[in-house]
Parts: sequence; structure tokens; C-alpha cells
Amino acid sequence: MNPIWHSKRVQRSAFFIFIFVAAIALFAYGGDKLPSASSFRSGSLSAAEKEAKAKEASGPEVEPLYSEPEYDPKHMPKIPETTHTGQAAAAAAPGLDPRRVALIIETRPTNVLPALLSHFVATLPPAWVVKLVGSQEAFAVVKKSHSLKQHIASKKLQLQELPSYYPVDSSESISQTLTNVTFYSEFLAPAEWALFFQTDSIICSASEQNIDDWVAKGYDWTGAPWNGDVPGGNGGLSLRHIPPIIEVLKNDAREPGHRQWEDTWVCERLKNAAPAQEEVHFSVESLYVERPLGYHIRGSGKLQDPVVWGNATRRRQIFDYCPETKILLGNMGMEPMDDADHRKKEQEADAKKAKEDAEKAKKEADNAAKPDGAEKPKADDAKTKADDEAAVAMKDKKVVEDDKKPVPEEEKKSSTTSAASKAASTSSSTSSSKATEATSQTSTANPAKSSNSTDYADSR
Repeated sequence: MNPIWHSKRVQRSAFFIFIFVAAIALFAYGGDKLPSASSFRSGSLSAAEKEAKAKEASGPEVEPLYSEPEYDPKHMPKIPETTHTGQAAAAAAPGLDPRRVALIIETRPTNVLPALLSHFVATLPPAWVVKLVGSQEAFAVVKKSHSLKQHIASKKLQLQELPSYYPVDSSESISQTLTNVTFYSEFLAPAEWALFFQTDSIICSASEQNIDDWVAKGYDWTGAPWNGDVPGGNGGLSLRHIPPIIEVLKNDAREPGHRQWEDTWVCERLKNAAPAQEEVHFSVESLYVERPLGYHIRGSGKLQDPVVWGNATRRRQIFDYCPETKILLGNMGMEPMDDADHRKKEQEADAKKAKEDAEKAKKEADNAAKPDGAEKPKADDAKTKADDEAAVAMKDKKVVEDDKKPVPEEEKKSSTTSAASKAASTSSSTSSSKATEATSQTSTANPAKSSNSTDYADSR
């Protein structure tokens, strides 16, 4: 009799049991890794069929929340585009820290941009990203520079177009944009520290401090102080800590048309803005200290504060320490002449005239002091002229005083004759002493005035 295993029926049953157990084990331990039937079929699909299938998986297309004609500048949208090409590029570039960004917002194609950007790229620490946020017209000016093309290729300098829902065509629209929470939380993401600068601000390569020193201080906002008592400062050259600013803008909103610009409005609400006594060493605008990190000159370099720039010696010290400031002053030549230019020319003309007058007076005094010489007759003529003017002045004064007194008609003729003779005799002695005293004062006082005026006129 044959064993039971030799039965074909038993063999078939055992085989099916084995297959069943194996299938259960396979699905229990590795079912999530098995390819689906659709994936096997996708290999035979055409490119068009694959694209259509991908669109079905992503769902229907949704129109954007805001369209250009519907944009209202008074009510700015809270949901900007979520593509951050600049930050993604910074993160991919070796040695760059996308959390630290030096930012200039400039849509005008001004010729100062290449020099300004080159300077910031060279002066800032290596990890900082320099970013121009602007228009295609501004980018075209920058791309003409061969050296800047290399920095653009290395991602050290990044060009990012400003979306239309962040307007910057007026002071009010700039304040609206820079108090919009999404500008910091979305557009600048993932930046944590942002150095804002403009075409009227500069940092000095000779400074003993750098921007990382101020980051280490941990202030929410550091700028050029408005005065010695108020924390925070002008946003034209300012270091901003993004997280505290986002918190302020989440809890409060600046109304359109508010009397305060964005920097004043934000600084009043920050808890840890830098004190003025300390941040004056960060940026000089209207309060002067020597050797700051940078300078801010309002009005694209045209509105120079007289406390800082009105002294010739002080200007020379600034130019010797930070010659980069001339990048800002050079921008004046591209703008129409304004009141500041007129004042400067008037001051130079006044200084030149004062110098000439002082030199003339000194020359006349020296000639008058000579005992003999060809110039002595001129000195005598000047003395005679001074005597005559003094006599006339005394006579006029006497006549006015006499006119005020009630004089009888019969005595008027004799009184007038007596007064005239007395004035003539008195003026002869008085005019001589006055002329000598005036000559002495001119020779001592005018040269000092000439020295100060020359300093101002020569420093252009």
C-alpha cells in the first residue's frame, strides 16, 4: 500500500495551503511596498496621458485670490505668493546664511546701484546675502556690471522682483508695505535679521565694528537716532530683527494715511529697540560721532544735516575715514538743483567775499602802517575819506537833535550857524581817532574771519 504522501490529491492540497499562507505573510509584512496595478499600466502610457493623469491627481485649477484690476492699495492682501526663489537660492549656495539678508528696495534704474551694491557685497560678512528687490529696469542697470554678474552667479547678490501688491511709489505706500506682516513673514522668509539700506546710506569699510557685532547685541531695531531720548531710529539704514516685528504687526495694524511713517510707528511698539546713545555709533544722520559703522544722508544725498556736514573740518574727517560716502554725494549730480544746492552756493559765495574783504582790509592796514612808500598816498586818501564821513555823520546827528527842540524864529539862524561850526571843529579830532581805531580792529579781526571762511569754501 502506498504512503499517503504519494496521493496526488494530498499533494495538490498541500501546495494550495502553502500558497495561501505565503500570500497572507506577504501582504501582512510588505503590502505597502507592493506596486499597484495602475503603476504597472503607467509604464505603457504616453506622455500626454501621464500629464492628464497628474492633473487629475492635483485637483481642479483655482483662480488667484487677487487679480490686478481688483487691487486696492488701501487694503493690501494678506496672502502673497508663496514662491521664495531668492531664499531657496540662498539656501543652496554654500557659505551663505539665508537668515541674514542685506536688503535694498529700489525700482528706479539709478546709476548709483552698481557701485552701492558692489560696496555692500565687499564689506558685509561672507555669510550675508545681499538682495536687490526692485524692477526689471533696475536689474538691467545692475546686470551691465561684469563684477556684479559674478556675484549674481554665486548667489551672493540676488535680484528679486517686487510683487505689485507691495507698492513703493510713494512714502505712504512704502510705509504700508513695510508694515504688512506678510512682507516679513512670507516675502522675506526665512530671514531673521535684515539690514535695510537705501541709495542714501552707506557702511564704512574702515569701521572697527561690523554688522554681526550689532546682531550679537540682540536689539529689535537699530537705526540712525532721531534725537538723544527716543529709542529706535531712521529706517533708511537699519538693522531689523524680524520675529519681534512680525509679532508687533500681528497684534496691531497701521492705518493707511497714518501721521507716522513705518519706522517711527514700528519702533514705538517694539519692546527692545536700541537706545539712541548706543545706536548713534551704528549710523550717523543728525547726531554726530566719530567713526560709526555707517552714515545716512536723507534725500539721496542732497539733504545734508548741517550739524554733521556743515563744518569743513568735520567733513574732511568723514571723507578721510569713510570715502565711500562720496558714492552718495555723487548722486546729487543726477538730480535737479534744489534749495540745498542753492544754499551751498550762497555760502561759498559769502565765504569767498569775506575772504576778499579781509585780504583787502589787511593790505590797506599794512600800507597805512608804512612810514614811506608808494602806497602811502592811498592810505592818506582813505584816512581823509574816513574823516569826511565822520564829520558828515556828526553833522547829521546834530541837525536831527536840533530839529527836535522848539527854537524861536529869531534865534534859528544864529543857532544853526553855531551848530555847524561846532560840528566841524569837533569832527576833525573825533574822525582821526575813529579812523585809527577802525584800522586797528580790521587788521586783527578780519584775518580770523578769513581763516574760518576759507576752510568752508575750500572743502567741496
